[in-house]
Amino acid sequence: MVKESTMQKSPERYIKPLVSLKVEEFFSFLEPVDNGRQVLDAGCGEQPFRQLIEKKGMVYNSLDVAQNRSRNVDYLAAIDKPLPDEVPLNQFDVILCTEVLEHVANWEQAFENFQKLLRPGGVMIITTPFFYFLHEEPFDYWRPTPFALEHFAQRHSLRVSDVQKLGTGWDVLGTFLEVSFMERTQNAGVFGAFVFKLTRFFLSKVRGYLVQGRLQNISSLQSPFFHSVFVVLQK
Repeated sequence: MVKESTMQKSPERYIKPLVSLKVEEFFSFLEPVDNGRQVLDAGCGEQPFRQLIEKKGMVYNSLDVAQNRSRNVDYLAAIDKPLPDEVPLNQFDVILCTEVLEHVANWEQAFENFQKLLRPGGVMIITTPFFYFLHEEPFDYWRPTPFALEHFAQRHSLRVSDVQKLGTGWDVLGTFLEVSFMERTQNAGVFGAFVFKLTRFFLSKVRGYLVQGRLQNISSLQSPFFHSVFVVLQK
């Protein structure tokens, strides 16, 4: 059994593989075209999907509100503000926007921009967290439901072709424990400290079984809670 001290704690341990797998599946089903599809990664950050997209023979374009560490963002713009002239409209076959919209305040403008950026017949992938802790504060505004994404898409003439809830109760519990174990012990007196340590010991065992996949193999733990929303939209 892996010891607790050797298990790296990561709040993205459960949500990141779920999102990555769905994005990879989406691009794996796209048929190749002669001159390559134009893909825009909106809110690209450090561009984790760039290699995947370019390996598929597609043309990768990136947009973000600020330059990344690699200094290779093509277009510097906020997706929820009027787009600058250098950003081409009606040019992109695919728009990818993963775990970004929770940090976007003005969804009306953002979806208006998505509609303008997509070519007729183009598709868009959006993922947004539903269960996740506050991050990139204070720019963390929403935990949208699938219905919120459908609502804004339809308001801006984008057809919803797929909606999925990613993750199970195990993923939600696992993320809760990952974040909880990153917090320091609070001073709560002798008895409180004892209860805390006892509870932490028990939860550390649960966390260990989750990291190793043992609990997931026993039961799927379907629940009303899920990790992230995945939608595909079409213009």
